[in-house]
Amino acid sequence: MASWPSRAARQSCTPGRDCTPTWWICSLQARTGRFENEGGFYKDSDKKLFDIVLVWKLDRFARNRYDSARYKTQLKRNGVKLVSATEVISAGPEGIILESVLEGYAEYYSADLSEKVVRGMTENALKGIYNGGTIQFGYMIDETRHYQPDPLLAPYVEQTFQKYADGATMTDLRDWLKAHNIKNSMGGEMSYNTIQRMLSNRRYIGELRLRDVVQPNAIPGLVSAELVGVRPLHLATQDRSVA
Repeated sequence: MASWPSRAARQSCTPGRDCTPTWWICSLQARTGRFENEGGFYKDSDKKLFDIVLVWKLDRFARNRYDSARYKTQLKRNGVKLVSATEVISAGPEGIILESVLEGYAEYYSADLSEKVVRGMTENALKGIYNGGTIQFGYMIDETRHYQPDPLLAPYVEQTFQKYADGATMTDLRDWLKAHNIKNSMGGEMSYNTIQRMLSNRRYIGELRLRDVVQPNAIPGLVSAELVGVRPLHLATQDRSVA
């Protein structure tokens, strides 16, 4: 990541000028437009520690016009100039139009990409296909990216629901799983909250949810809906005082 800033800094540097980089701002979240070191970055601009912000392209600086205007106004107030390493933008009136077009296209591209990603993830949910992220305890993902019961852990999911339906408290379930050396999806110890999330997760009855889309029987269920309904989960909150 540091190769292009070094090259671009050398190209933008003029004789007799200190071109030592103060910040490497290489990470920008596409939709939020937030920099990894945003807080320190703007504090340093207030202190007049640098006079140029060098970006690969303007869409690396902000992904919507509101944020771009806000950031540039603050930098301009502090005497800092925004420079694109790959886009030639003149300082005259025509440069204002070109910069506006580039920023508008960046915002359109980000919104369009987000829409396509959500549409793809929704289609995956409807087909029972894994969308990425932490794999739910008790499941495994096969070569076609579909959910399958984990032969080692799935039985513990069913037994956890059965014990809870029979009256076991959260503390009982946590201690029972720990006694069998069962870890959570991240490899950590089973906790009260982990058990509570497990018992409230409708994925275990085969339901996949993405935003307002709910697809029943999208994946293999590990427990029956009847078993889940035996003892409402809200009773579990009363067990916390026992823990």
